[in-house]
Amino acid sequence: MGRFEDLVMAFPAGQRCRRNNEVILGAPPVNNRSPIDHIPDPLEGVHFLVGAGCVDLVKAFVDDVNTDALSTLSVGNSTFQFVRSDLHYERLVTWLERVSYSNLRVLKLGEWVLFHNSYNLYGTLGDVTTLLTRTPRLECLFLSGEFVLKRPVVLNHLKHLEVVVSDLDLSGPAKSLTQETVTNLLNSSFPKLETVFLDLNAPRPEVRYRLPDCFVNAENVPPPRELELAGPFAKGERGRILAGAVAKAAERLFLDEMREE
Repeated sequence: MGRFEDLVMAFPAGQRCRRNNEVILGAPPVNNRSPIDHIPDPLEGVHFLVGAGCVDLVKAFVDDVNTDALSTLSVGNSTFQFVRSDLHYERLVTWLERVSYSNLRVLKLGEWVLFHNSYNLYGTLGDVTTLLTRTPRLECLFLSGEFVLKRPVVLNHLKHLEVVVSDLDLSGPAKSLTQETVTNLLNSSFPKLETVFLDLNAPRPEVRYRLPDCFVNAENVPPPRELELAGPFAKGERGRILAGAVAKAAERLFLDEMREE
């Protein structure tokens, strides 16, 4: 495994662990997590929970690991915050997008893992377009923080989509997605989508999202079993969703946090 394994083992023993064949950095070996003294073979998942400062570690991961064999990948931080770092993940995403993940099922970008009670702290991911095109078998996608999607993508196996942009004003400067990114995300092709959770809350008063017709009419996605939307929307958007095909077949529909202003 080379340099990646060396860098992993350089973490203090209380800050690295494994769960089955997955490596977790930024969490102690307690509960269902075991101590780790080597990289498991096969390696099925990697969780970088040490903030955005682990560029060298991610570089070594890209160089040394057979990323096509991974089923789970996450990048973020946690309430342990063993490594004090900023939450600007753009450089990490730029490195991660250089390789393919042909068998990846779960991708979490910018996550904040709650090992104990705390606020969530979200950062910035940059442009995730290329990285998503390298995950053809993705089933669960979690995007936390501010990000850019420059064009619609095709994820033929995606079942769960979850986006949380901001923990209001608790995570530094105000964050929001552009209307272009929201439109590109909801115009993407997800033919097996089952659950959608979009929390687009943004402290910026000028932000008012509109939902693309393609999504409202369920032209690019099947009507999901669960649909939850939150955040600031333009007037009339709640009514459009309720009248559209995407909501009519939902077994569970949560629109109480849609704010029309």
